[in-house]
Formats: sequence, C-alpha cells, structure tokens
Amino acid sequence: MPEIRTDPLTGHRVLISAERANRPMATAASSCDTSDAACPFCEGNEQETPGEVFAIRNPESTIDRPGWKVRVVPNKFPAVSTVHELLALDLTTLCLPGIGAHEVIIETPRHVAGWTELSVAEIDDVLSAYQARLEYWRRESNLKYAIVFKNLGYEAGASQFHAHSQLLGLPIVPEQVAHEHRAAEKFWKQSKRCPYCDQIAQEQAQRDRIVAESDEFVAFCPFASRLACQIRVLPRQHASRFGLLPAQPRRALAGFLQELFIRLERVLVIPAYNFWLQTLPFSSLDANHFHWHIEILPRQSNIAGFEWGTGYTINQIPPEYAAQRLRNI
Repeated sequence: MPEIRTDPLTGHRVLISAERANRPMATAASSCDTSDAACPFCEGNEQETPGEVFAIRNPESTIDRPGWKVRVVPNKFPAVSTVHELLALDLTTLCLPGIGAHEVIIETPRHVAGWTELSVAEIDDVLSAYQARLEYWRRESNLKYAIVFKNLGYEAGASQFHAHSQLLGLPIVPEQVAHEHRAAEKFWKQSKRCPYCDQIAQEQAQRDRIVAESDEFVAFCPFASRLACQIRVLPRQHASRFGLLPAQPRRALAGFLQELFIRLERVLVIPAYNFWLQTLPFSSLDANHFHWHIEILPRQSNIAGFEWGTGYTINQIPPEYAAQRLRNI
C-alpha cells in the first residue's frame, strides 16, 4: 500500500507510491504523438481503461461506450489506494497509510493535447466534470483535501499525449496548502479583508503584472512568480469553493482560460506546463479568508540542485516583463 511519510527533522511529507512506477511514460519524442489507434483515452478504446465513474455523454449513449464528451475513470496506476471510509488517523506518526482518491478526467474523445485545441464548450464540460468530482468526494468520503491538476508535455511530467487532467484526494491537508490557509486566515483576522481580493485590487491598481481581464475573472503574473510566465487566475467575486461556481461564470471561465493558453502558446511556442486548481479543503467550511484560484506554470526550465536544496526557484524573466509580453499578444 502507498504510504505518506513525514521527515522527522523538517516535517515535510512525501507520498511513497511504488505502483506509479508501472505507468507508461511519454518520452520527449512521443510527446508530439499524433496516433490515436493505440491511445487508451480515445473514443472507441473505452475497454483499455478502468470503468468510468462519471461522464458527460450524448443522451443515447451508454456507459463505457462511445458517445461521451468528458469521461472520468479511476487511475490505472494510482498514487493512493482508494477507499471511501477512513479509519481515524494518528497524525503524530511518521507514516500514514496512502489512502485517498486518484482519478483521470479524459477531456475529449478526440486525440488532441491542449486546451487551445478544444472549443469553449468542451472546456466548459471539463470544468463541469471537475466540479462534479470535487463535490462527490467532498460529500461521499472522509477525505480532507483534493486537488485537480493537469500536466501537458514531457517536461511537465505528462505520461499520455491525449488531453486529460487528474484529481487526487488525500486524508490530510498538505502542509503547503495548510500554510497558505494559515497565512490567509491570519491576514483576515488582522484586517477583516480577504488577502486574495486585496491581491486583485493591488494588481489592478498597479497594472504591471496584469495579463488579461474580464467581467468575472482576472489573470496576472504573481509578484513572486516561481518560474517564467506563471499565471494566476482569480474570480473577481469572492468564492472559496470551486465546486459551487454557477454555470454562467463557469462558461465564462472556459473562454477566459482558452484565451490565456493561446497567449502562452504564442509567446512560448507550445509550452509544457502544469496547471492546478486550488479550492477550499473538504475539512473547512466556506471561508472569508480563502479564494479559489488557478495556477498555470509553464515549464521552460528544470528544477535543479539549488531549488531542491533550498525550496527557492530561480525565475530568469521578471513577472512584469512576462505579463507585458502575454498582455500584448
């Protein structure tokens, strides 16, 4: 069984999952693959994946058969062992059972890779699937936290070319997430203001790092961007849980995200990237101090010794310059 181990000196937790080593991995050469005959995520190859747990389908289609728009299946090589009922965990121990949820969201039946190749309606279906699965695990399990993420390209750790995202739920809140929440809650207690709403106001006032804006959303390169052309997306209206986002602003978000990825591809020439959605942990009620958000992290440089040894990253392109290039596309 996978294990969540804690470093006794630093308190840093690591997910040990030997099963993940068995998954097929893309190579730099295959990351531009255009063949769909052997792709397990393509329409017509449903038998190549575990049975679906959720799908957005044409009304006349049936489960695990063609006719779907978005399909969610358990990960064939999960990082955690999936169970619905968790025993009480002793969080003081250095080793916890690696129990949770690990699902693959297959974003389209077509053999394409990125969101610039999907329509706005298709991206909206993907976001709807995110909501459905996040809310399912929040209601139906004792998990404390889940993250939705997408890796595109060999450099970003993608194991398949076909457009897909993943959901990974855990019985604990990761320390990086917990630290962000503690800092945000401290800011709220001191000022009675949401730090994310403040960040939106500051970025709009300064304008230097704004990439794109709409009536519902704002995108900017964070002041302390980890890597070049990192983009943070926030809704203008305060909301802590992505699963509760209404249909109309969700459709607007689909178009907004598509625009951002078009800008990234034109500036960086089809970059590899990591994308993740940060929403309120299941263990928390709606919070005045927390604001769901999306991070897009292009992978133009490698994480090396300094980064691993210090936890810092070296960003060679100031966010103000990166934002200007993205904004002017």
